[in-house]
Amino acid sequence: MCSTSHLLFDKTWKMLDAVKNNRIIEIDMEKYFAADSYSSLLQAEDIADKLSKLASSK
Repeated sequence: MCSTSHLLFDKTWKMLDAVKNNRIIEIDMEKYFAADSYSSLLQAEDIADKLSKLASSK
């Protein structure tokens, strides 16, 4: 059974322009649990690569 807050979140999520226009970046959460400096660098590089690919797919 879905909670009211989950239903509200789903409705709000679907109203976002980025979602409507398929401009969402999916990330592997296992890569984003660590918070050390090396992991942060890898995370930043991963996001930069994903943003670059998204921008070039226009």
